[in-house]
Amino acid sequence: FSAVKGMVKAWFMTKRRGRSQFSSLLSDNFWRWASSDASAMFEPALQRFLFGLMKKTLLQLLAEFKRLGASIVYASFNRLFLLTTKPSAANAMAYSRYLLSAVTSRELFKHVQLDIIHYWEYLLWMDTANFGGVIADVDSLVAPTEEAEAEAARTTKSGMPTFNVEMNWNIQTFLPLAVQDKFSIAVGSFIF
Repeated sequence: FSAVKGMVKAWFMTKRRGRSQFSSLLSDNFWRWASSDASAMFEPALQRFLFGLMKKTLLQLLAEFKRLGASIVYASFNRLFLLTTKPSAANAMAYSRYLLSAVTSRELFKHVQLDIIHYWEYLLWMDTANFGGVIADVDSLVAPTEEAEAEAARTTKSGMPTFNVEMNWNIQTFLPLAVQDKFSIAVGSFIF
């Protein structure tokens, strides 16, 4: 492990200095090579050891988020859903920026890349394949201009503001075809 660690560390240091694009490629794809049994770099003991380190780091990351006041809805190595106590998406956006800066300022997590994909006003969660909710419009949260305020004030014919409802329901595909649209309408109405 110490030989592999030294090699990967050298790749990463070369990547940080910007001297070689190949070191970036090598360091970014190391886990893929170490975990693929078709790779010449595959070693089951090394893979188990690295997986254990990744798991420890993820658990420490989750503990840090909890310590900072966020609740964990779902966590994996690739995806993280956090629940905040903030009343609006604009407040959650500011809070999430604070969370990212606070977490990545720690030495252990400074090499972990975290990107915010969505801010949800409301989220109905069952599991990773079955969820839906109202996605906040990030552009209107960042810099509310007169044009953005006019867009936000625009309403549907019923007088209600428009919402961007996203639905990802895998269970819908297992329903009879005649019921799938009704399921989508019912769940969308519930979320709305």
